[in-house]
Amino acid sequence: MLSYSLPVHIFAGENAVSAHKECFRLGRSCLLLTGKNAAVKSGALADVLAVLREFQIDYHLFDGITANPLLSDCMAAGREGAAANAEFVIGIGGGSVMDAAKAAAVLAANPELDESAFYSGTWAHDPLPILLVGTTAGTTGVTDGSASTS
Repeated sequence: MLSYSLPVHIFAGENAVSAHKECFRLGRSCLLLTGKNAAVKSGALADVLAVLREFQIDYHLFDGITANPLLSDCMAAGREGAAANAEFVIGIGGGSVMDAAKAAAVLAANPELDESAFYSGTWAHDPLPILLVGTTAGTTGVTDGSASTS
């Protein structure tokens, strides 16, 4: 029998970022993932940057996430996050950025992983906490990065 738990808090609505800015207090430094356009055009990037500045959280921006991101792109983002000593990951965008943020959270915590080790699901360190800000009709969520299977 398999059981999986992934605690998530979801906030939706106008001004969700500023209304729930306390959720951004996940560390002193973060890896910020976006694509090329949606985060800027939607205003979500500006909203997130305002909160990061308010809380004096350093960030490293990786804006190279494309539709259907390759694992190699996620690995590059994760390595940059590790090099920047990111303590959490923020993904701003649609499903592709959200998926990439999840992979980058694993890879930033485990920068030594190669492709086969990534897919094994056996990692030395838990993924970094993740905060997702959707720019589509989806959702915005926060997870503490812990996932358990039994």
